Amino acid sequence: MKRTFSLALLGACAVALPASAQFTVPIYTEDFDDGLAATRWSAPVVDAENGVFDGSVEYAFDYGAVGIPAAPGSSSTIGILFEANTTDQGGDQGEAVAIVPTVGGTLPATDYRLSMQAYFNVERVNSGTTEFGLFGVHAAAFNAPGDEGLNDDVAFDFGLSNGNGLTYHASGDSGAANDFHRYEDPGNAGSGSQTGLGSYDARENNDPSSFPSLDDPINNGPDNQWVEIAIERVGDQVTFLVDSTVIDTFDASAFSAGTILLGYADYFNSVGVTTLEAGPDPTPFDDSDGPFGDSIAGYAHFLVIDNVQLSVVPEPTSAALALLTLCGLAARRR
Repeated sequence: MKRTFSLALLGACAVALPASAQFTVPIYTEDFDDGLAATRWSAPVVDAENGVFDGSVEYAFDYGAVGIPAAPGSSSTIGILFEANTTDQGGDQGEAVAIVPTVGGTLPATDYRLSMQAYFNVERVNSGTTEFGLFGVHAAAFNAPGDEGLNDDVAFDFGLSNGNGLTYHASGDSGAANDFHRYEDPGNAGSGSQTGLGSYDARENNDPSSFPSLDDPINNGPDNQWVEIAIERVGDQVTFLVDSTVIDTFDASAFSAGTILLGYADYFNSVGVTTLEAGPDPTPFDDSDGPFGDSIAGYAHFLVIDNVQLSVVPEPTSAALALLTLCGLAARRR
């Protein structure tokens, strides 16, 4: 009888105790709806090859006004807009921009989940260019926030900058050899490393079910649709996910505390044009009505982020603690 009771109690313990991935308690949220997010986030910090930022960060962007549907779970269409390389400046034009929260957003050392909704607008009609969302954790203070020259504050591909803390990039159009990248620089010490994590195409070729949630019959990227970006940490292990698909797992024992980092990058010269009327051209063989091409008039490539949330595992209740004690006693007795 005692053995039976012990086994039953152990079974109850297995069911009752939360799994480590059950991050159900939000400790920080940002939906940008009140139009005051600029007072809660830093000014844009830029790393640009030519030392001049050619882009924008708009903290209260009504993406519904340009035809983008509300993000899943949203009651409004207000989010944050990132653009980079909006004009052809000549020479090396690559640049990356990032922001961090100045109110809240502090990460626990371990066991958290950072998630957000991301919409990559990709211009394919008018010769697109691959651009990348930047999603970071454990960011430290910026080294040179007012310097738009290429330094080491924001992650930048090709070994040029390892960024700040632990940052991932993901492309919107599956157009790069490494659509995913991991950048490491604990404490923004001007050191660290970069690791390419492959492409959407390679993952789809190896496993056609890799991204079942992405609806893109031509390419394999998340362009022009909402996807969830998530970074989870349990103990020292960090996992990066796009729409619940695991992109990377990583030993992050060198990283602790810090804050969230969001950003956008175009590492290549600009070919996107933001001045074309929204296409397609209704009279493609008649140029008298002006140039067409952009899917959204006045915009080419951009990233919108909404519904940023940082969650942790709930603290055990007194009942759960009592059950833990009984579990321990049962296991010992058994």
